[in-house]
Amino acid sequence: MQERKQAAPGRIGWIDAAKGIGICLVVIGHVFPAGTLARTLFLFHMPMFFILAGLVFHSRPALAMARARALSLLVPYGAFLVAIAALFPADWRSLAWGGAALSGPFGVFWFPTALVAALLLYNQFCRWFGHRTLRLATACAACVVAAQFIPATTPLALGVAPMAVGFLWLGDMLRSPPGGWRPWLAVAGVFAACWGLAAALGLVQVPAVDMKHALYGPLLLGPMLSAAIAVLVLGIFRSLPARAAGFPPVRMLGGAAMTIMFLHQPVHFWLGAIPGIPALVTAAAAVLLPLGLHAAASRSRLLRTVFLGRPWIARGKARAGLLARAGTAIIRAAVRRRHGRADPAGQAESLASPLSGCSARPTGPHRG
Repeated sequence: MQERKQAAPGRIGWIDAAKGIGICLVVIGHVFPAGTLARTLFLFHMPMFFILAGLVFHSRPALAMARARALSLLVPYGAFLVAIAALFPADWRSLAWGGAALSGPFGVFWFPTALVAALLLYNQFCRWFGHRTLRLATACAACVVAAQFIPATTPLALGVAPMAVGFLWLGDMLRSPPGGWRPWLAVAGVFAACWGLAAALGLVQVPAVDMKHALYGPLLLGPMLSAAIAVLVLGIFRSLPARAAGFPPVRMLGGAAMTIMFLHQPVHFWLGAIPGIPALVTAAAAVLLPLGLHAAASRSRLLRTVFLGRPWIARGKARAGLLARAGTAIIRAAVRRRHGRADPAGQAESLASPLSGCSARPTGPHRG
């Protein structure tokens, strides 16, 4: 596909772009917390990240899913929590409870635990009810309704998971919809336009949405509005030319989105305590400093594993992966010379399979 050409192997350019710009919107919403801009951003920016997780979701056995999410999300969660607590005074009881009890530099730490819980729950639903079935859709809709009656005081933001399941389902449906994206975009556009018109006429209000504090707006209609706006925003990213979606700075932001999520609030509160620093400078630093730390951590296998959630790869295994890919390339070239044409599908990979017992970790987006 054209949209993959400008991205790293295994990654989807427009999804990286959406994550990169999306995390910048999260930072803006926190640095400028009052006013229409923040209220608008809170309507869709966190639902959009759950939808993005659904777009790259793949069902797997429960234990495999739990292990993968623990390594990629919960290990960095604990590492960043301890590191930031060493720099900022914290109530350890609040840190242990998590969720809505966290504030200040720890304010965004509700998201990883809610995401893990939602992924585990949605994965189990897929295994129970089948993928893309009416039973699955019904179960997810029931979760969305139930979530609006769960208080925000649940530990580790577990009460947010049922609402997040609905957004994961939507992202999963959007990954390869039978009719393409156009019907979804049309429905989302009509719904958002009708709400906007009704709000302009004074018939309804724009809801105050904050998933961390279990504020979702009117029953079902509020989450539907958040989903509609998020889908429209993602539709814009999806329509970007491949060169624009694969623009290296945007890809870098997308790859570092989780690190920026963990670290932007500590930077924000650190600079906010210094008089005279403009809010725009604070917002820029809250993105760029975590981005630089992410790049530095990427150079260390230990830091990659602990803070970025990437599997530890021994040097021998990494070399074996390089040898496997080199062997595949050599065999493919030999097959082409022998047949005088392109390598028959899968022939080179089949011949090279004895070399591919150990391979380097793929660079694609987190799955599941």
